[in-house]
Amino acid sequence: MKFNIKNTFSDVRHLALLTSLISISLLGTGCKEKPVSVQEKYENTAEVVVPVEKEVLEEETDSSVEASEPSQKSDKNEDSLSSVDPENGTAKSSNGGVMEILLTDINVIDGDTIQGLDESGKKVKVRMIGIDAPEIGQPMSTESAEELRNCIGGENRGLLFIDTNIPKDKYGRTLARVESAEIDCNQQQIEKGMAWFYAGSGEDIVGEYNDTYNQAHDYAQDNQMGVWAMDLEKPWDYREKNK
Repeated sequence: MKFNIKNTFSDVRHLALLTSLISISLLGTGCKEKPVSVQEKYENTAEVVVPVEKEVLEEETDSSVEASEPSQKSDKNEDSLSSVDPENGTAKSSNGGVMEILLTDINVIDGDTIQGLDESGKKVKVRMIGIDAPEIGQPMSTESAEELRNCIGGENRGLLFIDTNIPKDKYGRTLARVESAEIDCNQQQIEKGMAWFYAGSGEDIVGEYNDTYNQAHDYAQDNQMGVWAMDLEKPWDYREKNK
């Protein structure tokens, strides 16, 4: 009887020890993983999302700046655009109803007619006001044209002064006073006897230069210069006969 009680007690102790070991093992296993709170999950997610949103914002800002630049450049180009068209009676600058046009690449046609390019590159044919030179085929026509070339100079440039009230003649030619190196070529043609003073159908074409051109005319006639040195038919009479 004593032997059985002792064995039973020993079994109970073994069972208690086994139960304790199992409990300790379960507790150790449960402590290996630390629980993650909802707040920590939110913070970890925010750390990933915020930089992405910042990059997108920077890209949108850069693209909006780039998109606005072409319109600004276009406005500048439109503002910088300008043209000079003496054929339509417009000019870069004017003073008291007189247009000033720079003519380049001038070609002398005869003693009172030239042709060249304005600042926009358009071809302009000019009839010099207040003068009438010998027509091609008349005596002195070659000498008159050569004298005008000398006045224009080797650079083939001249400044046109155009009355805005009468910018053209009936043939569509620009009516102008021509200056080169500050020399009035219209006046010089008269002074050297290479053209007659001629106001056309109205002296208002010459305007304030009437007296100056008249004096040049008298000087050339008194000194028998150029066309005054011979009995030469006036060009307006020559044109009338050869219509």
